[in-house]
Amino acid sequence: MIGRLQVVSISEDADTSANFHKVIVMQIHGIISEEDMAIHGFSSNNGPPLIKIYWKDGYIWSHKKSLIDQTTSGDALLETSSAT
Repeated sequence: MIGRLQVVSISEDADTSANFHKVIVMQIHGIISEEDMAIHGFSSNNGPPLIKIYWKDGYIWSHKKSLIDQTTSGDALLETSSAT
């Protein structure tokens, strides 16, 4: 992915230690197979974001999701709990 972005204005964040609110500027989503869409009744093949790229206090940060339990497989991968 290549991007050239300009953040014009960010509101101040009085609720945390950050000076400004963080802003997600890019995301890369997973893809759900057509078979899983049919089985689970999903209307789209877009999975949850796997990588989020955001601006925070003048820096660009990137975070990737990873499984807590690396043995998770099959339909258990669709679990939305943070324990997965």
